[in-house]
Amino acid sequence: MVQYTYCPKCDKDVEVIEVSLGTRGGDSKLRCSECGFVISDTTKDYSKQGTPTTRAAHPEEKAKLVRVVSAGYSNTQNESLISAIARNRYANAVDHCANGEEFLSKMTSLLHKKERPKLIILEVNMSIMNGINSALCLRSIEKGISDEKVPILFFTQKSLDDMFTRAIKFLTPAKYVPLPANPTPDVFQKRADQVVELLRMEKW
Repeated sequence: MVQYTYCPKCDKDVEVIEVSLGTRGGDSKLRCSECGFVISDTTKDYSKQGTPTTRAAHPEEKAKLVRVVSAGYSNTQNESLISAIARNRYANAVDHCANGEEFLSKMTSLLHKKERPKLIILEVNMSIMNGINSALCLRSIEKGISDEKVPILFFTQKSLDDMFTRAIKFLTPAKYVPLPANPTPDVFQKRADQVVELLRMEKW
């Protein structure tokens, strides 16, 4: 169901995007889908005076949960991804995992619950298990659970060498978008905005 909450920054009721961190989603927040503002209360709406009010979605406002799972990004980079996804209304939920182990745990749980994400966004360079190995493990898990494969976007600082190219072909549907080495927050945000805008037109 589509959720609506008053956004003090936009000064109106807006659709919200749910953001959770880690494998259990314990740290969960709602963000404005238009400006990315954090709205901390996940169960109530607030009027301009700060008085709690409830607002049920109308029948025509119902929609399924559209989720993106990301892994391997810093807190600052993850904030940029969430903002880009929210502004472009690409999804209404984002789950972020710090590393490959968390990513595989999260994806296994989601697939068993038949909550297939719309997209996975991976940085190759991450701790415990890199993005390529994590993606390869995911494809093996998918074979035992579902006939469908979740699209993967490698949004990464790793260069595209022959081995990486072969891995992307094997992992299809999968694509690659390069990042400059050690991008500044501004550079990362600009690139994230461009990528998510293009993703809206991508049919995989």
